[in-house]
Amino acid sequence: GEKDKQKLAVLYFKRAGMHHWVLDYESVLADMKRSFECNPEGAKAEYYYLLGVGYLRTNQPQEAIKPLEKSIDLDPWYVNAYEQLSIAYYQLQDTENYLKYSLIAFQFDPMPSNAQNVGFGMCNLATIIRKQNPGSEAMFHMVELYGSCLSFLPGDKEVLAVLNDFKVKLEAALVQAHDEPSYWLFYGATLIAKSDYDGAVKALERAKMLDNGNAAILIKLAQAYRLRNTEGGLQRAIDEFTTVLEGKVEISFSSNRERLAELFAKKQDRTVAVKRSAHYQRAMCYVTAKQFTKAEADFRAYLTFPAEPKVGPVLADRHMRVLYELANILLWYSEADGAKDEALKLIQAAYDGGGRYNPKLVVLLAAYYGKNDDAKAWTYLAEAEALNARPTWE
Repeated sequence: GEKDKQKLAVLYFKRAGMHHWVLDYESVLADMKRSFECNPEGAKAEYYYLLGVGYLRTNQPQEAIKPLEKSIDLDPWYVNAYEQLSIAYYQLQDTENYLKYSLIAFQFDPMPSNAQNVGFGMCNLATIIRKQNPGSEAMFHMVELYGSCLSFLPGDKEVLAVLNDFKVKLEAALVQAHDEPSYWLFYGATLIAKSDYDGAVKALERAKMLDNGNAAILIKLAQAYRLRNTEGGLQRAIDEFTTVLEGKVEISFSSNRERLAELFAKKQDRTVAVKRSAHYQRAMCYVTAKQFTKAEADFRAYLTFPAEPKVGPVLADRHMRVLYELANILLWYSEADGAKDEALKLIQAAYDGGGRYNPKLVVLLAAYYGKNDDAKAWTYLAEAEALNARPTWE
């Protein structure tokens, strides 16, 4: 009867799970096919996941994609399905989808293995751009991608070799065209990627002198000053971001972060993207300088723009960081009426949007409840302790 088929489907699924435990993927695939034959309508996310893994681990990545996507449709928070889907696309040499699903898995679980997947995806994408003999804007994107690789693959020799090659070629180009601002911009971006912030400031100041109406140059210069973080540097960064935000220069480029966002949504208006980014970066300068009222204003300005595209079901990392930083200011540095209640709403929104995996944010939630609910505070502190091996924001 129908009930017997449903029971049999569950038994096949459980046996497939045992085969998975001992890495017998031929048997995993065979049992999952039998499970679906018995009860195709009652399958849950984990059933589709195991079917996809069976295909993937028996060298059938194309066949793995549909069941893994179905698993995600049924449970958008199923991190293992994103990881396996990224592997399927990697085997199919689909770099953009490999990077896309690796990024989603990393947002859920920022552990070293997922960070490496993101790094490899970025490197592959940058290498493709590099082989296409790119124009100036594509080259800028490529340099930023390789720089981003190093945040996920610190010290990677191949990435460093590519960046060193860029540096040498740009230095040769600057000998021939010393007054070309785009070369100085690329050179500065390359030095930022290599963490040479002093050199980057000098290169980008030269670029600004040659073309002081270029928003790309001003924002890169502001980033270099912010990252260098020397006395007076933060104020210089704030000044450059302010010039962009006050509309004194024409915005005509898209940042690397916005380009990566195009993997998940249609390209957004460049002016919106750049101004939103400038508000965020200037706010972080104010936080470092402990000017919390000004930081609060910039974080609130950031939130007036359309939200950055989610990464799967997870809030974009920068959007989540804004919710955290603004909540932190309201909780500890604001005396305004209702500030603490607003802080809770912001923290909860970040927590529900994927921040439950970020120990720093969970600790902030515990701190809020520490003022009025010890039981909840200890619950969230225990959650944070369980996450304490995970990387988080600096």
